[in-house]
Amino acid sequence: MPKDFHEHTFAEWGQQHGDVVLHTTYWKNAERIIQADHVFLPYESYAYAAHFHRFASAIILEVIYGHSVTTDDDEFMLRAREAVTAAAHAGSPGSTLVDVFPLLKHYPTWLPGSNFKVSGNHIRRIRDIMVDLPYNMVKSQMELGNYPTSFTASLLETYALDGSLTLEDEEYIKGSAATFLGGMMNASSGTDTVSSAMTTFILAMVRHPHVFKKAQEEIDSVVNSNRLPQLDDRNSLPYLDCIIKEVYRGISREAERYPEPSAFNPERYMNGTEDLDPKTYIFGFGRRICPGQYYADSSIFLVAANILATMNISMAKDEAGIAIIPPLEFVSGISTYVCSPSVRIRTLTSWQ
Repeated sequence: MPKDFHEHTFAEWGQQHGDVVLHTTYWKNAERIIQADHVFLPYESYAYAAHFHRFASAIILEVIYGHSVTTDDDEFMLRAREAVTAAAHAGSPGSTLVDVFPLLKHYPTWLPGSNFKVSGNHIRRIRDIMVDLPYNMVKSQMELGNYPTSFTASLLETYALDGSLTLEDEEYIKGSAATFLGGMMNASSGTDTVSSAMTTFILAMVRHPHVFKKAQEEIDSVVNSNRLPQLDDRNSLPYLDCIIKEVYRGISREAERYPEPSAFNPERYMNGTEDLDPKTYIFGFGRRICPGQYYADSSIFLVAANILATMNISMAKDEAGIAIIPPLEFVSGISTYVCSPSVRIRTLTSWQ
């Protein structure tokens, strides 16, 4: 395994084990997404977005540590979110005085003006818990000889082949796992990309029922009612792939490179024009590219495909029975996300 960058370590491991682990973890966590009848009204429209966010977080934790998330208050999930949120609130590198004058790291915490150091120490403690807690769990499971396949377990196996595991090895393994976990849980990538993409997908399908119907027809032509769509079906579902690309474009709000930027038009990608593919930039660039981009993209495909295969989505109705047209509203912050629309989601009869 390379030790130059943590991201390279994950990329190499993902090439060897990624598809198998993702496929297994997806089906273990998809049940909360693909479930029976739901109507999400304005005051509770956040509910399915919360499902998407938990789903994305659960897959990440299982891929990295083999840990199954079964509740909304899962300790590992909450610890990871706490650490990422604290780091984000601390600001970017160079945003504090100690970044400019490193000597200030020795500034006593009892003196006035030491808030930066108190805050930094607090964030470090939160970060250490996020790094150590799941790592120690995996290590304990391996000592007992009963553990699932995961990124961390694979690294421990690799570095312990000679019968020894140095402190440096352990710090590197913990750092690699935490780097990927933090990057994927970060609001500018990872879970937010998955949950934002799926919420945007729901909005697009509600606002453009003809697109939804065409995608369902494509799904039905490839997958019968005896099974659900899988990753292997992706090459046979080109229209759905175009829908996902258009969802990515909607998240990025990129207007200069596309004709009719305000129109939701999956057909714009049907000719295979690579320079228009939003996947070339939605996950970042170069060394700062999201290390879990393929996991995120595959997860989005699987959720979208299975929603199309098992559900009907339509506009919710008010008390007078009038359809509520969801507005096209995006909120900008660290990342751009769509406001959760009011929708009616019904499971197809064949899957009830």
